[in-house]
Amino acid sequence: MSITRSLLTSVALLPLLAACQVYTGKPEGPPPATRLQGQVQIENGQLVLTPCQEQRRFVLIDGGSTGIERAVMQLGSDGQASLFADLAGRLGGSQGKGNDGRFEVNQIYRLQGEGHGCAALNSNPLAMRARGMGARVIVTEVDPLRALEAVMEGYQVMPLLQAAEVGEVFITVTGNRDVIRREHLERMRDGAILANSGHFNVEIDIPALEAMATGRQRVREYVDEYRLPDGRRIALLAQGRLLNLAAAEGHPAAVMDMSFANQALSVEYLVTGERRLAPDVYPVPAAIDAAVARLKLEAMGIAIDTLTPEQERYPDDYRWFAALGINAYRFSLEWSRIEPEPGRIDAEALTTYRKMVQQMRGWGWTPVMTLFHFTLPTWLADRGGIFARDLERRFMHYAERVLEALGDLVDLFLTINEPMVYAVMAYAHGTWPPGGRSVWRAYQAGNRLARLHRRLYRAIKAAKPSALVGFAHHYAVFHPYHLQSLADRQDAWLVDRLFNHRFVAQVAPDFDFLGVNYYFRQWMHWRRGLYPIAAKPGAQTTAMGWEIYPEGLRAALRALARYGKPLIVTENGIATEDDRMRQAFLVDHVRAVAQAQEDGVDVRGYFYWSALDNFEWAEGFGPRFGLLAVDYTTLARTPRDSARLYRWLIDRNRGRGRVSVPDPVPDPSGLPPLYPAEPPSAAGAPKRAP
Repeated sequence: MSITRSLLTSVALLPLLAACQVYTGKPEGPPPATRLQGQVQIENGQLVLTPCQEQRRFVLIDGGSTGIERAVMQLGSDGQASLFADLAGRLGGSQGKGNDGRFEVNQIYRLQGEGHGCAALNSNPLAMRARGMGARVIVTEVDPLRALEAVMEGYQVMPLLQAAEVGEVFITVTGNRDVIRREHLERMRDGAILANSGHFNVEIDIPALEAMATGRQRVREYVDEYRLPDGRRIALLAQGRLLNLAAAEGHPAAVMDMSFANQALSVEYLVTGERRLAPDVYPVPAAIDAAVARLKLEAMGIAIDTLTPEQERYPDDYRWFAALGINAYRFSLEWSRIEPEPGRIDAEALTTYRKMVQQMRGWGWTPVMTLFHFTLPTWLADRGGIFARDLERRFMHYAERVLEALGDLVDLFLTINEPMVYAVMAYAHGTWPPGGRSVWRAYQAGNRLARLHRRLYRAIKAAKPSALVGFAHHYAVFHPYHLQSLADRQDAWLVDRLFNHRFVAQVAPDFDFLGVNYYFRQWMHWRRGLYPIAAKPGAQTTAMGWEIYPEGLRAALRALARYGKPLIVTENGIATEDDRMRQAFLVDHVRAVAQAQEDGVDVRGYFYWSALDNFEWAEGFGPRFGLLAVDYTTLARTPRDSARLYRWLIDRNRGRGRVSVPDPVPDPSGLPPLYPAEPPSAAGAPKRAP
């Protein structure tokens, strides 16, 4: 939700409450809530039709940027139905601006369509609200694409002339003129109700209605009844003027509460927020929308689901991580949680992520956030994934929503995790979805990811110039299988350039630091072409079949230093059931980082992969990387001895710019045991890690 859109809604956001039965007589009852035959009333600018036993049809006539959309709704009889004219109120905001109504409609559609699904009829809040109350929605449309979308989303499609014969309540929100004309009026049933909530009083052809009528009477305020020669009666509300304004008594709190709350919290955010905003139009942070929604639900007496104790337990992991003594935490976002359907942003998901990041800062950790870690929403994967035509547009939309929700809390960003691994595994090896087996396709995937990174880098820097933006680059050491073989040496040189350096060179200088993921050495044999051999016979390997080669990390850091940017080891770890092997791996690789620093390489940090046993993309839960063992039946966490060793290494290097591995390295079984740390005081403000 944007601040601009919030201000627009303050002009006119009138609830239109409707059920099913139309009036049949004269007003009765005392003001301010006069009644028509006990069935219809207007109270504080709200049209109320009380329940009836029959099912009636409700017609919405809506206009989009390419044509006029219309909807017919058959309302149920399960109590008073409440239809908020949400979009109508927004379109009503153009009233009195002196601009062309069509332009105003299109402009507001664009503002609202970003992430809120209001750019098409089948996502129109008027139609959606009615269908949510059990209505049957019938759409008439002039745009074939929108008509097809309506059909695919379960609406029936018919022309307006046909809809006029079955509808009973008609509301126009098109921004166009003469939408309901004589030919439609001639087909309407007795008791039809006409209203306009879209623009000036030109959407309904009122002169045609007056010419057809034999008489007109004011049956109550805002309701004129036209009697036709054949005895049919048609009611016109608010003289065809914008119902949200013409029939409202100012802007009562009952109508404007959410808009006012949104605006007030937005102003507070501008004044007190950590992020200083340049003059521009910004979406309202998701946390504000979520807070207003919760308050409104509570005021309405509506309860929603809550997380289970198991779901709430994830913060306990933070207590374990704090026991390790860390001062930074790397995590990755799941795009499909944030945008489960195209254009629909899940505010609750972003609120959950924000809560997580606030907790990280509360522990004194520096959050390091990864935007893309191998997984795509299925709705994008089904359209081509990385090769989808609108990949960049979709990803930028997702990233912008993330920045709005989390950007003020995060300073270190990783745009993409291991782009070359993703390109190779998904499009050359065929191990990951979509299972491609083409080196050329993998090459193209790398190009697309490079373009995406550059756009993300510039967007993040524009939104938050102080942010440090990089990507996590997988570096593997490739050696010739036979050192004396010229063909093997050429093969190793080529794969090193393609896999280790090409992507970095493509995106340079668009990164502030370079994340380095290092795990293994591989061997190149000319007969295998571009496909390496994981390990030579007799080599020490991990449970993943990867050769353990600590010297390769030092070589990787030295090789990547040529790009002139600081380096952070963003992943380095081992899958093994043998924790003594893990301990040796950890010491040897931290020592390799220290050696690279002694060589003059600017290495700023080290992240072990992983704190917990984790799910591997192709191997599942089998490999055990974690410093903390996870029982996948009970989900209990148990620190391994390597976790104690990691804590010892952190303590010995805390506050130092240069890392070292002091001698002698103790037997971790003799180090103090680890217990979950006590959480920081809730009363204290979140701390920013140094």
